[in-house]
Amino acid sequence: MSDQAYNRLSVLKALRAAEPVSRTDLAELSGLNGGTITAIVRDLVERGLVIEERVPSPTADARASIFGSIRKALSSQARP
Repeated sequence: MSDQAYNRLSVLKALRAAEPVSRTDLAELSGLNGGTITAIVRDLVERGLVIEERVPSPTADARASIFGSIRKALSSQARP
């Protein structure tokens, strides 16, 4: 398994265990850096495996958080 495939699998496992979860939290859970998480999540969104939702910050000075989750149609098929 290539490093890229291994990292993608690590992100999917972390996402499934903690969804919905922010990219920052995914980086902490997986041990990967933020840039790697961004690239992997972008790829998973483009493939239709992950859905991202922007959640506004409760304070005006903070950035909105982006939370990801595995598409329900896929997660319900994967779980018996």
